Amino acid sequence: MYTDKKLLLFHFFVRDKVQNKQLVVHHIPSSEQITNILIKALSFPTFNHCKNKLKVRLHPT
Repeated sequence: MYTDKKLLLFHFFVRDKVQNKQLVVHHIPSSEQITNILIKALSFPTFNHCKNKLKVRLHPT
């Protein structure tokens, strides 16, 4: 896991890249964060939306 020092270094690294226009950071609404499928209990429609974004398909038998 990250220590406070590592997080601080990462923060300044990203901030410098953004200031130098080498990196663009976009906000992603929580409804579009596909990692939710791994960490949250989701409604069926939301689960299917995340599953489809991950391109999870049934394996043909």
